[in-house]
Amino acid sequence: MPAGRKEIEIDLAQVEGLASRGLTEGQIADSLGISQQTITRRKKKYVDFVEAIKRGHAKGVGKVANALFEQAMNGQTAAAIFYMKNRANWTDKQQHTGPDGGALKVQIVKEYRNGDD
Repeated sequence: MPAGRKEIEIDLAQVEGLASRGLTEGQIADSLGISQQTITRRKKKYVDFVEAIKRGHAKGVGKVANALFEQAMNGQTAAAIFYMKNRANWTDKQQHTGPDGGALKVQIVKEYRNGDD
């Protein structure tokens, strides 16, 4: 920092709150009216600044995870599937094979009805 330049005060509770909403560090900087470089410098200089960002991100993830879990438990199928794919390694893998694992045989049949040519 150049000589004579005062370090602006940044409210760590506000930083934590912004991070809890899922904002990136660049977005946090924009919201606070500071540069990304200021964020980077503060992270290098102040452990409590880094911790505020980490705590905020963890709180946000926790809130969303709890909401998703509640939706899944209340029978919302999409939420349950999303939860199981991410927490229980479910996949949407589909395999299409014919008898004994061989190739599928495709047969196209045209149906004629009365009056059709």
